[in-house]
Amino acid sequence: MNTYFALTIGPIYKTLSQAQRTREFWGSSYLFSWVMREIILGMIAEKTITEDEILMPYRKGHKNEQVGTGLYHDRMIVQIKSDKKDKVLDEFKTVADTVLGKIATITENDLAVLKSYFRLNAVLFDLEDGENIVETVTNYLDSLELQNPIFHEAWKIDWSDAIDSLNGKHFYKDAFGKHPDFIFDSIPEIASRGLENIKKDEYEKLVKKYIKDRYVPKFSKKKDIGDQDEFIKELSASNFFKDAFRNCHKYIAIVHADGDNLGETIRKIGDKAEEVKKLSKTLFSFASKAVGEIDNYGGTNVYAGGDDLLFFAPVANTNQTIFDLINNLDELFKKEVSQNPEITAILAEPKPTLSWGVSISYYKFPLSEAIVTSRNLLFDDAKSYKGKNAVAFKLIKHTGQFFGTTFGKDRADYTEHFKKMLDKAFEPDVDFISSLQYRISGNETLLRAIFNDRDYTEKVDNFFTNFFDEEIHSNKKDFVHFVRDMLTQAFTDSKLPEKELEKMKKEEIEEAHKNSVKTAIDKTYSALRFIHFLNSKSDE
Repeated sequence: MNTYFALTIGPIYKTLSQAQRTREFWGSSYLFSWVMREIILGMIAEKTITEDEILMPYRKGHKNEQVGTGLYHDRMIVQIKSDKKDKVLDEFKTVADTVLGKIATITENDLAVLKSYFRLNAVLFDLEDGENIVETVTNYLDSLELQNPIFHEAWKIDWSDAIDSLNGKHFYKDAFGKHPDFIFDSIPEIASRGLENIKKDEYEKLVKKYIKDRYVPKFSKKKDIGDQDEFIKELSASNFFKDAFRNCHKYIAIVHADGDNLGETIRKIGDKAEEVKKLSKTLFSFASKAVGEIDNYGGTNVYAGGDDLLFFAPVANTNQTIFDLINNLDELFKKEVSQNPEITAILAEPKPTLSWGVSISYYKFPLSEAIVTSRNLLFDDAKSYKGKNAVAFKLIKHTGQFFGTTFGKDRADYTEHFKKMLDKAFEPDVDFISSLQYRISGNETLLRAIFNDRDYTEKVDNFFTNFFDEEIHSNKKDFVHFVRDMLTQAFTDSKLPEKELEKMKKEEIEEAHKNSVKTAIDKTYSALRFIHFLNSKSDE
């Protein structure tokens, strides 16, 4: 029998939901990572627990590496000696009060109010040999989180003001080593990051003039937007940037990622504490390296906790897009986790992968709504995709129109055809792309009949030949063929296997066929709209 101490902290999403600006959202997220780190450090300092006893979260030395984002998960598991039970719980309460006391001092909020707001749920329990450590702890902590209290005095906390105080007085220095002049980037800065490479000093001059020099924490959201409008207007009119400025520089990508199939590995690990630590270490290695990859692209990290990522990023940076960054992070995950020879023995089948939710929205679009959209895309669309390992994206135009789709990242329509089309993304084919996308989306009934034929590949080719055989199309045949091949492959990837169709009724087969054609059209249409968006200088 072994004894464990476990902790979960919150309320994370209640706090995040009150954020309206990027700096508030980052600070709210960093707050909980910081609280977890400080509790762990405090308990180690009091010799209540040792570093070797911590199963998760893994951190080498538990030192602050100042990478600009939170690296601590909201849950902790520690294996302790049974005779330390009373001491661990008492010391935890003391350390937790000290940590919350620091927040109270910095934010000038009443400690009693903060203690009633924060959910620091700790539990001690014994496990018999053979019982699964992580699954059992998760069930315990989940049940505790469901016991949500009524925050009688929560209204007394002005979280916008509190987070600004924490950021300026402590978090910026703690996370970035920068204080007190540093200000977390605004949405227009992140969205337009690619233009910085053209003439860095001129770009920074505009940032300073319209955003940084005017920064006052107490300014209203309306005032912030007014300054950002001026920044975008000047950027698009500047002699240095106007030729390169595109509509996409007014849009930001908000990205959530989460691991797939880790539950199978956790079930396989069971009661092996050292293997829990090994998996936790591996996931931390991925997360810390992912921070650098995102930063190199021009993104801004919010949270990186093992297989769980959240960041803001430009839709495009130079000749790369947000999908290039996702592909790079997928490769990093393979190297550090799913194909890492050091942990091959403890990984279950299917091997862990990552799924993604990508919300792309206008710089004036409410940040809280865009973040919820990104999270829903991840968990409602990508995670529910057959086989998972998917990326779901949605682009919401400032007019309110939107498009998007979900790609299986191991399917040929994504790995080969969509990537080939993205390679063409920055070529000046905007007007032709427009005609392609609407021709495809407007002929669903005809395409349904074409794909119903066993030799649909040839008939799809005839469809494109008939519609795009004018002289204006002659020098763009390669791109037409890219689109033709993607549409064909998207249908092939989405249609049900013959063995499954044989078990279905006629009307069920017809409905399945209809859905497969619609999926193929949606994927191709969304890919074309995205490329059009990258090239467009207006927001028509």
